[in-house]
Amino acid sequence: MQSTAEVGAASERVGGKGIGRDFAEEFVDQKKEDLAERAFETATAYEGDVTRLGKLYGETQDMNYQGVAREAASLQGGASIGRKRRKLASKERAAFSKSGGVGKGAFGKRSDV
Repeated sequence: MQSTAEVGAASERVGGKGIGRDFAEEFVDQKKEDLAERAFETATAYEGDVTRLGKLYGETQDMNYQGVAREAASLQGGASIGRKRRKLASKERAAFSKSGGVGKGAFGKRSDV
């Protein structure tokens, strides 16, 4: 079993980010401290995209490093953060597919060449 300090150290070691004592205590209190390092690895990998999507769609609350770590470790509130993240990613894919695609016949033969 890890202590609050060890959970905080895992965040520093893996993600290069310090976390508050309250957040570290959530891992310990919910007996999920063994998931901390993996959760911080996931948070480090996804933080940039999640933060960008949150800002893009005006959903900045919990769309950050701690929010992703909370979701990855299944801490309280993590499920709703995951739903929000997936919803924003879906919006982004939908927006891209509408504007980023090419029209019908774009690669057809041209007779005026």
